[in-house]
Amino acid sequence: MADVIGRKYSLAIAAIVSIIGGALSAGSVHIAMLVIVRTLQGAGLGALATITPIYLAESSTPAKRGMLTGLHGFFLVAGYNISAWVGFGCFFSSNLTFGWRGPIAFTTLPALILLVGCIWVPESPRWLLMKGRVDEAWANLSRLHHDAADPDEIGTHEEFYQMRKQIELERSNPSGYWAILKTPSYRKRAFLACFVQFAANSSGGLVINYYSVIIYTQLGLTGYMPLLLYSIYTLVGALGNLGSLLTIDSTGRRFVSWDSCYSGRN
Repeated sequence: MADVIGRKYSLAIAAIVSIIGGALSAGSVHIAMLVIVRTLQGAGLGALATITPIYLAESSTPAKRGMLTGLHGFFLVAGYNISAWVGFGCFFSSNLTFGWRGPIAFTTLPALILLVGCIWVPESPRWLLMKGRVDEAWANLSRLHHDAADPDEIGTHEEFYQMRKQIELERSNPSGYWAILKTPSYRKRAFLACFVQFAANSSGGLVINYYSVIIYTQLGLTGYMPLLLYSIYTLVGALGNLGSLLTIDSTGRRFVSWDSCYSGRN
């Protein structure tokens, strides 16, 4: 969808699906309905998790690409943390129905903010170039990369030229999903991307995140304490993401990843 209709409109559609799914989830009248509409909401959120880093990578300057793309991970974990504190606060509500409907209803708010914000979000210059809309691509790139220290926009012109040449090169190479497996350079990059993603998720961080409240309960903690510890756990995770995105452009990608793995082992 992002390649067909663009990054901006894909973000807006995914946000709408997330809002509808979240609203219906909060208003569910039985478990079957909750399961179905939560699946709908998950489809929208999953689309956002895919499209957002693409947009950030294509719209950022080379010098800050690591930081801006890293913002995706930071706000992802920050979202976990905010939802954790919302759940912690709703634990003290005397209204048991609000205790579970409230946190689910809250999930529509970030998607709504994103949907409204899409009004002012410019389309990805790279996608516009891919569609042959050169003038629009330059206008958006100039707007996104404006730098008062570079009034002649030399850096922006260089980035624009590099983007055009890269797209020309890609068009001369094999395309399609099958080409990823047949072309050695594509196959190598696909393997590295899948390996890094698989290895990172295999570290167990997500398992601990999703089941930490149950784990704390099984360890004998009761009442609000499991929710409080989960809130603190996700807060530490968000701070870890923040430290990573602030240093990744100066220390490199591999060093930050190795340092995180080493700290996790300790």
